[in-house]
Amino acid sequence: MLNNIWEFLVPRFKDAAPRVVFEIGAHIGTDTVTLAALPGATVHAFEPDPRNNLPTLPNVVFNRAAIGARDGEAEFTPSAKRGEWDWTCSGSLRRPKEHLRSWPTVTFGDPIRVQVVTLDTYCREHGIDVIDFVWADVQGAEADMIRGGLETLKRTRYLYTEFSWKELYEGQVNLDGILALLPGWRVVQVFPSPEDYGDVLLENTEMVGQ
Repeated sequence: MLNNIWEFLVPRFKDAAPRVVFEIGAHIGTDTVTLAALPGATVHAFEPDPRNNLPTLPNVVFNRAAIGARDGEAEFTPSAKRGEWDWTCSGSLRRPKEHLRSWPTVTFGDPIRVQVVTLDTYCREHGIDVIDFVWADVQGAEADMIRGGLETLKRTRYLYTEFSWKELYEGQVNLDGILALLPGWRVVQVFPSPEDYGDVLLENTEMVGQ
């Protein structure tokens, strides 16, 4: 069993063969830096919250956009505070629901308009045929990401995403709902938290080994 996702990734990126990594919901780039340090990786990073900025790295393509179910603009509900601290980690294309009860110290601001692009459109416009690894932290919008990337995800090897058994955000699907949207994918490992949520590593059985 893996202790964390890096135990899985590092051995698979041990040489400098070109690999395509998507980080969807990059926040301030903490994980972006580590992903970009993997040998051979080009990282396409997406972050819609205008308060969050990433470090400039030569192998990171930064996109001020959310990944969603359709192209255009959409309402994004930003998180505002966690207690007395500014909090920019929990914004979403979906409005908070159970999140308000599970984390009552986290508050949200008024919705803002952000740019949204689907995985399918982005990959078509950028000539990306295969994605080796997707790291997704989309705060309840997992189904939107998948529905807008059904063709792209057929050509994606691994997906690592947050999930929740609660409807933390309106319309959020749980892990069973995620798997129902991804025929041909299987769970490699679930990384649970003490709460009713966690992270899951999935692999595309039709792509792994190719």
